[in-house]
Amino acid sequence: MSNLQDLAAEAYIFAVPLVYNLDQMKKSVEEGFGVLPAVPYNQFSYGQKLTDASDKFVTTNNDTVYNNAQHDLSAGPVLLEIPDMGDRYYVFQFVDAWTNNFAYIGQRSIGGNGGKFVITSADYEGELPEGYTQITAPTRFMEIVGRIAVTDEADLQNVKALQANLHLYQMNKEAKPAGIPTATGDNDMIFWNKFKAYFNESHYAERYQPLIDKYSTLGIFDGNISDDAKQALLAAPKTGQQQIKHLLENVPFPVENGWQKDFHVFDYNFDYFELGSLDTDEWKLPHSNEKELVQANFIRAAAALGGLWGNQGFEAVYLPIYVDSDNKQLNGSHDYEVHFEQTPPTNAFWSVTMYNTTGFTLVENPIDRYSIGDRTKDIKYDEDGGLTIRISHKEPQDDANWLPSPDADFRPVLRVYLPTEDVINGTYHFPAIKKI
Repeated sequence: MSNLQDLAAEAYIFAVPLVYNLDQMKKSVEEGFGVLPAVPYNQFSYGQKLTDASDKFVTTNNDTVYNNAQHDLSAGPVLLEIPDMGDRYYVFQFVDAWTNNFAYIGQRSIGGNGGKFVITSADYEGELPEGYTQITAPTRFMEIVGRIAVTDEADLQNVKALQANLHLYQMNKEAKPAGIPTATGDNDMIFWNKFKAYFNESHYAERYQPLIDKYSTLGIFDGNISDDAKQALLAAPKTGQQQIKHLLENVPFPVENGWQKDFHVFDYNFDYFELGSLDTDEWKLPHSNEKELVQANFIRAAAALGGLWGNQGFEAVYLPIYVDSDNKQLNGSHDYEVHFEQTPPTNAFWSVTMYNTTGFTLVENPIDRYSIGDRTKDIKYDEDGGLTIRISHKEPQDDANWLPSPDADFRPVLRVYLPTEDVINGTYHFPAIKKI
């Protein structure tokens, strides 16, 4: 591969989180997706049921209802009012245009009493309402990904009552957001046209300037692209996606019995720390030189395509798994079991959710069960207090502990919300999935 092709592939890795993120934001506003209806910028789209196979968002959870909002702060500050949530798990995660998690409002950070907050752009200098805590967004475009735990279908009514008192609105209600820009240019260069349009509206941290200077030789920022550079840029998405796929399947993090302990896969925010975000070395990927920064961008890209808007490990950990105890790809042509001698220790709850490997979306099944965990109704524990989960495409005679799989390759994800230190430091061990 030529140096120009290498450079274009590296630039694609840098660009894809911004493009994919803003594409999803735009889709949310214009079309909605799954259980979340389309709503304008700076308003909540309230999920009124748990996600199911109709929701095609990447690695969506089936544990909480989502309350998501796409923000365009060109319309000025936005006010957020959270009601008393009691002892129910919830979190409102703030994500900037580059997919940095820069704030968390939830049970961990403020407890269950709720509060009032005002979200502003970094350059806002106007007055703010009294009694509201300010949260400064690094970029004009950002999203709030709100999650409220739901025990079962009957509990949804309680959550809907909370949503009725969950408010988000512009301080200047008459202002009109400018919106995410529309890319212009040749269709064969649509990705790069989007990147240029989105980049021009998305502030970036100063530490990335040397990389931007390097990528600028391709012409992607000013549109002055040579014929050789264009050929390299046209090839870059395919090459970059292959590299990302390989990284997702061979992560540079510890693996235990097939479970990828990606506890730091979302730790690429090095610059912006608001309420609930932890500014400590433990929760930052290495980034002291260009090589480390490029690798962090690589992980950011894989995180975006494999689990966009995921929480950092201090809020929740996500453990994908592709293989069984024999290191063979999990596939619905086989039946499996996973036995937990001790279920994952947590200050909230845990679950295992089933996904396909084509788009990492939920899998349709005859009993409408997409996840299984400590809140699953009628789940049966072993006599010794452990728990055995059956994973198969064919329904077993006793489906109490059954997690349905597709009749194809699949990738479950084990989530632990508010994990204990035993999970983070590796004292707790995750069991293998064994073929029956």
